[in-house]
Amino acid sequence: MTYPTIRPALTLDFANSKKLDNRIAFSRSSIGTYVDSSGLIKTAPVNVARFDHDSTGKPLGLLIEESRTNNKTNSQDFSSGWNRSGVAVVTQDTTIVTPYGSTDSTGVGVLTESSGGTVHQFYAAASSQVTKYITYSVFAKPNGRNHIQLQDGPFAHDLVNGTTSGSATGEYVSATTTKLANGWCRCTMTRNHSNTYDQFNIKLHNGSGASYSGDGSSGVYIWGVQQEDSSFVSAYIQTEGSTVTRSADVAQITGDQFSSWYNANQGTIQVKYGSATNTSSNHKRLVSIGDSDSNSMSADNGIMYGSHNPSTSTRWRLRNGSSILNFALASPAALSSAIAYEDDNLAVSYDGETVLTNNSYTISTLPSRLDVHPNGHISRLSYYNERLTDAALQQLTK
Repeated sequence: MTYPTIRPALTLDFANSKKLDNRIAFSRSSIGTYVDSSGLIKTAPVNVARFDHDSTGKPLGLLIEESRTNNKTNSQDFSSGWNRSGVAVVTQDTTIVTPYGSTDSTGVGVLTESSGGTVHQFYAAASSQVTKYITYSVFAKPNGRNHIQLQDGPFAHDLVNGTTSGSATGEYVSATTTKLANGWCRCTMTRNHSNTYDQFNIKLHNGSGASYSGDGSSGVYIWGVQQEDSSFVSAYIQTEGSTVTRSADVAQITGDQFSSWYNANQGTIQVKYGSATNTSSNHKRLVSIGDSDSNSMSADNGIMYGSHNPSTSTRWRLRNGSSILNFALASPAALSSAIAYEDDNLAVSYDGETVLTNNSYTISTLPSRLDVHPNGHISRLSYYNERLTDAALQQLTK
């Protein structure tokens, strides 16, 4: 095995250290939530970075998200503004521990199905016909029923096992079910509306379908509804009487803190992500060493890693004025990728795959900053101020 023989000039080990290097300037002008190692939702104060975890408690790294708005008001209170059909009782229970890990005066919603054969559903009163992506999400917990369905989609959310069944069809794009602490799951569903109603609809499900003979006593607990104009979910945003917007996370290294370790003539950059990146559109950066904080892959000079087509591939892109070089990666979610550069001697590897090379490109000497862009969990970033060998590059990304 061929490992690098030099130490990195910069190591940002977000997943293991769960802290920011003092060279990073970080900001977010609002609070933001994340999942801690025990599976509880926690709130980070203004300008405090978030270090997220998956459903097993594994650290995912630094969470960087774009600005988002939760368009559902009173996200934890279901006592008004909702209709029900086939649901006999909707109450707020203040004795149930919420996903925050405590009880509160608002409590959690309790949906109890009616008796008889019907669709058992709970839906928002107001809706309009829209043409756009919307992602709906809710925290749910079994209370006699172990499944729910969001809207009329083809997906069923298993609240016991934290799994999702069903396949994308028509406007219904994707769905996820993520287990959290105290028996809660976060259920999400993305719909690409085409002049259809954006009505938030939660249906009880018996494991076979949403239309069945209810027993008059079973149901689920619900909490924390969220409706976002996006093709993927973001961290929970609590609302009360009005919508709430979470500001974007900004993480960057500039000035002397950048020039003290960056070598414009040769070097190697490795990035490792703790989860598949949630890149919503083409040509958006995830990490860049460049001359501005733009997140577009189509602007500025430097070295960029980001999306080409979110559903099929990511890429490394080098830009020097009008001269552009792309290394397209076959994986849409390469969790470990690296680029080694010097004039006429460039190489890229991802997830230990065969090295891609180019021997006829002049790199830009203009970069003056490092930026981490939305959206995703960056686990680790390492920078070597030498061009590592191809063999070392491949080993580094395994």
